[in-house]
Amino acid sequence: MPTLSNESASDESSPGTIARPEPIRFGGIIFFKVEDVVFEAPRSRFTEHSDIFETMFRLPAGSEASVEGRDKDHPVVLEGYQAAHFHALLKVLYPTPDDMISGSVELDKDGWIGVFNLSTRWNMKKIRKLAISGLSKTCLSPVEKVALGREHKVATWFREGLTELVSEYPIRPLAELKAQLGLELACTLLWIQNQTLAVSKPLDDRGALYLGPGPRATYIDTHLPASGPATSAFCVNTQSCLRTTTDAFFNLKPDQIVTEGGCASQIILEEFADEIASYESWDQ
Repeated sequence: MPTLSNESASDESSPGTIARPEPIRFGGIIFFKVEDVVFEAPRSRFTEHSDIFETMFRLPAGSEASVEGRDKDHPVVLEGYQAAHFHALLKVLYPTPDDMISGSVELDKDGWIGVFNLSTRWNMKKIRKLAISGLSKTCLSPVEKVALGREHKVATWFREGLTELVSEYPIRPLAELKAQLGLELACTLLWIQNQTLAVSKPLDDRGALYLGPGPRATYIDTHLPASGPATSAFCVNTQSCLRTTTDAFFNLKPDQIVTEGGCASQIILEEFADEIASYESWDQ
């Protein structure tokens, strides 16, 4: 067998005792089957990051012919998972030299969601924190924040997503919220937004007459004198006027109904206090 030697490293004249590094042990190769794809990887990172896999690999093995994971014909079958998600997890567990040089693993949002999902289910706490960091750099929609935050117990996402949803105007239709988040949560969000409706009072346009909510009637009053030019006036009868103007010409602007974010956040904290607290303690 050919060998590579470094004479300077074995020079007997070198002073002191040479410290010998501990050998790297990968614990053998393990084969997994996810959907119709068979993956092979060193088992060491699975046992290092997941007590679930560590316990599984310590179980007494049967006969050599029946040991799961020993080869591609006898893989550990992972039911109910996606091959794309497992492949993304392997990229995080076993980064390439290019990943190490760049200082990050290149994954898209779906890839990070897959890593986040598996690391949470298999109790890989360090990998989970990395996935949360990776996903936080992507553009998560309010619905994604709520769904991921609730399913995988991330208090910050859950709270932010709820606040963003009730702050939308107009809020999404009930059917859409029901399909994405379930009927109970959808109705709760609609109730919270109803509690936090407020009338905004923009005063940035000095030449505008702002009309608040309530019944109003508009009509054109035309004056036809016996002599001289005809004149017309645009008239508004309303029960609520937020500001009047003395300008000769002005624009009519209906007031906007908006949600006060601060008030919405407080109601969300009150309504979901126990659930948010349980998520906050999950990573502790």
